[in-house]
Amino acid sequence: MAYTEEKWKSKDGRLIVSKKYHSVHVMPKDPKIKQKRAPRTGPTTETQEKINERHRQERNMRLIADNFQAGDFFLTFTTETRMTAEELKHAVKNMMDKLRRRCEKMSGEKLKYFRVLENLVGRGRPHAHMLVGRFCTDAEMLDILRKIWPHGHVQLKVFGGQAIDCWQVANYYSKQSKKENGARIDTSRNLVRRAPKKRIIHRETFRDEIKPPKGYHVVKPVSYNSVTHDGYPFQIAIFERDGS
Repeated sequence: MAYTEEKWKSKDGRLIVSKKYHSVHVMPKDPKIKQKRAPRTGPTTETQEKINERHRQERNMRLIADNFQAGDFFLTFTTETRMTAEELKHAVKNMMDKLRRRCEKMSGEKLKYFRVLENLVGRGRPHAHMLVGRFCTDAEMLDILRKIWPHGHVQLKVFGGQAIDCWQVANYYSKQSKKENGARIDTSRNLVRRAPKKRIIHRETFRDEIKPPKGYHVVKPVSYNSVTHDGYPFQIAIFERDGS
């Protein structure tokens, strides 16, 4: 007669991630609740593969939310000529070494980044996407990047920093890293990494209605009720502080 609740709050308090779920070890006793199918407010019953993918996205979203904020840089590096996977990795490593030195010289702090390489094999030119902590102005950053990346075009966008921005970047990076022609996500070692707090709630089950804590609102596109491939109800809710 219980369910598990996992709760995580970003370091600056602007985001909360709440997960509630039953499992074979923590589940209700009432047969009607055990067989319950939650009303659809999101995807249909999820396969284990989709659930695992969503867990990866959620972990990456928490990592991004804790370490990056509105105004940071979202960068894309393309190549003019076709590079092999090893050539791209070598070029990116050289670029990163120079960018680290520029960051430390200009800000006195170590560079923060969250990066994935794409199209390492197969069709399409290989390129890189990277989220970088701001340490200079947009114009200064573009000037630096054009000097340290002579292999092609550099695109700079300003990171929005809201919950949906964190989720979209995490979602895109996670999907690219899982592709056959992708590469694993790479991050700087100085990122803050905090796990959710987990507790067992001794009630039969949780409500389908998602209610935000005071001062927060529900991020509806990524908050929903569903059931696992085993038929156990679960709920994921992302809350964002009002005014963020």
